[in-house]
Amino acid sequence: MHDLFSDQVILATGHLSPVQAPFYHRIKDCDRFLADPYAPGAQDWFQEVGPEESVLVTGSALSAFDTVISLIHAGHRGQILICSRGGHMHGTYPVDHEHDIWQARRPPFLDAEKLTPEAVVEGIKAEYAHLRAEHGVEPGSALEAVFPERVMKAWEPYVIELISRMDARDVRMLLDRYKSLIVTNRTSTVREIGGVVRSRMRGYNGAPKTVETLSAGIQDMRPAEDGTKIRVVFADQPDIVVDRVVNCLGNKTDYERADHPLWHGLVNGHGYAQPQTKTHRGIEVGPHGQLIAADGTAAAGLFAVGPMRQGDETTRRGRLGAFVFSIGTLRNQCFDTAMEVLRHLESAGEEEQMDIPEGIHHCLIRSSDWIAADLATEDPQATRLRIRLQSYAKDNAYPNAVNYLQAQDRTERRKYRAILDDDLADFGAALAREFGLTAQQARRSVSLLATLVQKHAVHNLCDITKLAGWGSQYAEQVKHAPKKGA
Repeated sequence: MHDLFSDQVILATGHLSPVQAPFYHRIKDCDRFLADPYAPGAQDWFQEVGPEESVLVTGSALSAFDTVISLIHAGHRGQILICSRGGHMHGTYPVDHEHDIWQARRPPFLDAEKLTPEAVVEGIKAEYAHLRAEHGVEPGSALEAVFPERVMKAWEPYVIELISRMDARDVRMLLDRYKSLIVTNRTSTVREIGGVVRSRMRGYNGAPKTVETLSAGIQDMRPAEDGTKIRVVFADQPDIVVDRVVNCLGNKTDYERADHPLWHGLVNGHGYAQPQTKTHRGIEVGPHGQLIAADGTAAAGLFAVGPMRQGDETTRRGRLGAFVFSIGTLRNQCFDTAMEVLRHLESAGEEEQMDIPEGIHHCLIRSSDWIAADLATEDPQATRLRIRLQSYAKDNAYPNAVNYLQAQDRTERRKYRAILDDDLADFGAALAREFGLTAQQARRSVSLLATLVQKHAVHNLCDITKLAGWGSQYAEQVKHAPKKGA
């Protein structure tokens, strides 16, 4: 153990440990039980499974599909039983599938003055049925396979509104009760995964069916037959005996009860972090991943990227299911948080840089107005300065920043960085001449503008929510779902 002093820290610790359901307590140390299919040594465990042994998989989300694939790759030919309370399963994308982003109307039930859990559930069911009828979704069609996730993507802005208006206890109850339904409908599987699993659920090329699903609640598990098998006790059906059990219930999300020593210390020991308020999934963070301390203030120098931000992704961006920590989500978090940390490091000797209001970079007009207001308070100079800053930000600084950020190699990046810096320097000198600014005022203005423009560029390039803005530069990528008969 040793101390390492840092000015800025980004926590990227990944998932917490897997869920350990109470019914595992009798078999948790049994070598025929796999608690984590992604743990080091898990693939060796799959290789040890006998070709004809029976395997029970608890949970039916993506990790269950991965488990079936791991067993098949290990040469397993026996029976696999996928068990979950709701019996929901991920679909499989069609061969020619392309991800589309649709626009959907605001669900009418949101017009209610008060949103109760019962009203929300009934409202969602009614609106989903309306959309299926409107778009002519036929059972078994290619559209049906992807329709749920396209609707859930289109509903992300309404998820934000819904959660903001509901009591936290009701939000958590709904997310817990319908977790499996949400997760399995938010995304499907590629054919290389889903097709393999589904084919074994039907039988293929004359081979018998080897994968089955079971919708049931498990009460208990215990070693059987001298520890060579496991007896599974259900609430409403006869016991079964299997050779192996794999835990695919997902990972823990309650950071108030985290067994990870770092997070236990941050949340419970020092109060540098707190559980996410509305969902109680992950931790509370600021717009750029800053940890929010127990007293509600941002913990200085502490940032986080990864699954610990899943509750924030739901409340801030309306994301659900695997999209709270998908590759795209994590990429966006990393890019945005890195930009914020770099801003703090670059401005360590310039305290005025630290006073930039949160979220102002979302709009170049607001950014320009804020800088102009700091330099000139009287018209007409303030008005002329705002117009000058806005024009430069839109026509010069923003395109240069985008070129720099999209550069594909180091040589190209250096070239565009030089163009960006030289152009900013020339603009600073022009500002000083035109508006009678001191050299220090001009440098500070250009520095602030460069920071805000670059953050704005990153936000536009990375944040997938921009694709849902019908009036944005991405509008041509947004599709209205095809209407029935069209």
